[in-house]
Amino acid sequence: MKFALQLSIAAALTLSVASQADAATFCVKDALALKIALTNAQANGEDDVIQIQTGTFTPSGASFVYQSAEAHTLTIAGGYSIACATQLLGAEFTMIDGGGTKAPLSIDTTAAESSVSISNLTLQNAISVGSAAPLHLASTGGVGVENVIVRANQIDGFAADLSSINGSVQIRNSVFVDNTAIGDLASAVGVSS
Repeated sequence: MKFALQLSIAAALTLSVASQADAATFCVKDALALKIALTNAQANGEDDVIQIQTGTFTPSGASFVYQSAEAHTLTIAGGYSIACATQLLGAEFTMIDGGGTKAPLSIDTTAAESSVSISNLTLQNAISVGSAAPLHLASTGGVGVENVIVRANQIDGFAADLSSINGSVQIRNSVFVDNTAIGDLASAVGVSS
């Protein structure tokens, strides 16, 4: 009986270590750290959580981009304090700003088991480049958007382009406001699932 209990404890510890090894968490304090976190998360073979601290994040050069063929989840959430010790709930604490020149956030996942979700963020001050939406989330799996504001963008298609091939698209407590159409077919949100 004692041997069986020791074996059960050893198995539980092994499973605990294995599940921790299957997820990566990034605490992001500036635009460069966000770019690095997205790049590392694309191919690290793990589910990823990117916690963004409060403030304004403007990509230098290209937009913040994530493209992956891995069968994992990507979760991006804003509103975190220094060292990501606590989180303020609400979109107004963390802003991803296009700087008036680019679409700030583009995420594409292609594996059937993948999913992406974002929360507690404001995406603003973007200009559509080649019809790229200021917020682009495309996943073969599910897509989730919660407590997000997409505002003050000049768009040539959609302020937000959200799509899922095999999953669902969920939008909760989010606002798409004060976006200006460059072309005549611009719309607030394009959703396909």
